[in-house]
This record gives sequence, C-alpha cells and structure tokens, in this order.
Amino acid sequence: MLNDLVVTYEQFPFDAARVRSLAGSHQSGTDPGVWNAVQGKIAGCAIWRIGQGHRVQILKSESNCIMMDSLKLVEAMDTEDDGDWQVTSGGKGSGFSVTSGFAITYGEFPWQGELNDWLCLYGLELRHRVGCVQGEAHFSEISTMSFHNALRRLHWLESFCVRVNRQVELTAKRTWFQVDQRCRQDQAHLLLDPDELLSPPDLYGA
Repeated sequence: MLNDLVVTYEQFPFDAARVRSLAGSHQSGTDPGVWNAVQGKIAGCAIWRIGQGHRVQILKSESNCIMMDSLKLVEAMDTEDDGDWQVTSGGKGSGFSVTSGFAITYGEFPWQGELNDWLCLYGLELRHRVGCVQGEAHFSEISTMSFHNALRRLHWLESFCVRVNRQVELTAKRTWFQVDQRCRQDQAHLLLDPDELLSPPDLYGA
C-alpha cells in the first residue's frame, strides 16, 4: 500500500567534496547513472547517483518502497540550483504530491478554500499544517516528464509563498521598530521617575 509513504528527493550540481561524503571509501561507486547506498550512519534507506547533466540525485525514505523504486527512473531536473523535495503518495485522485520547505507560508486563512478551488485548476493546493500552510503540486504518475512538470508548477507556488513571507517579515519589522521607538521614549521618561509604572503604548489607538 502506497498511502502515507514519503520519499525525500534531493539534487545538486556535481561537487567532488559532496560526492566523497556520499560515497565514503567506496569511490568505485561513482559511475554515472549507477545508484549507490549513501555511506555513513543513515536512518532508513538512502541512495544516490550521478545523473543526467552531471547532477547528483539522492533518494531517502524510512525503508525501500515501490515509490522509491519508481523515482529511481526519474532523470535529474535541468537546473543548477540545489533542490530538496518531499514526495508523498496518496495525493489528489490517489496519485502523488510533491512539496518543499520553500512552499511554506502563514495560514490558514478564511478564503483558503476559495483559493484552493482556483489552485486546483493547475494541480496545486495549499494544505493546512500546524501553524502554517504548505503548498503541494499533484501528479498522477511517477515519470520524468510528469515529475518535472510537478516541480515547475510547485516552483511557481513557492515564489508566491516566498513573496508573502517577505511582506509579513517587513510588516513585523516596521511594527516592532515603532514599539522600540516608543519604549525608548518611555525609558527616557522613567529616568525622571523610576518608580512610576507606565501603561503600554497606544500605537494604533486600540
């Protein structure tokens, strides 16, 4: 049964030092296209290979599974960026979904259902997590074309999550700067009467 299985898929451009850390003393296992066990103390199952375009691919899971075997057939994504994705079975229509740490943002919010109705048109979804929402891209089968398409759609959603996070961070910085400035004024006032207990600053007329 595939439900609830999670496989981590990582990818990065070839780097000799990072490859040595994966291969350990088994340097003969660095032949392109051949999957090898990650050396060292690894929880569960972890394999790697030098894939298409001289890009290194890594698969990790609690145990070897059908989904991991299927992902071994997927070619490396055509990108020079590092990637770290989580692939889950049992997605929309009993298919698969992929997400990443860049697809996390603040939530949930009242209009999330309406937003998901729109995102569904593109095979995307914002799922509620503890204290946040996380974007996912759904796909029906594990193949190079289908998986790469899902990653491109997820990247589109990631860009919006990053934008929202930046805006929230800027708003928080501005707000706390106002609080800091008011507190500095109050500290100056306390120098005149150190025993006085002040009321919290009324920044927004609440």
